[in-house]
Amino acid sequence: MGANARDLGLDKLPVSDKVSLINELWADVVAEERSTPMSPELAEKLDMRIAEYEANPEQLHSIEEVMATLKADREG
Repeated sequence: MGANARDLGLDKLPVSDKVSLINELWADVVAEERSTPMSPELAEKLDMRIAEYEANPEQLHSIEEVMATLKADREG
């Protein structure tokens, strides 16, 4: 990528226009990502993870558990 926000004059835009532009760019990224086929390696990995979950659903951690662990790791 050759240009940056300053080169394109984007640094001069009002914040509301910058946010609108970010949303538009993000929507474009999501649309492009959805149109890109999944690699066989990623599909295999996802299938493996789904199978692991289905075999051991009790091993799933809630978001609260994950956040508590991350918080404890950061503080400890």
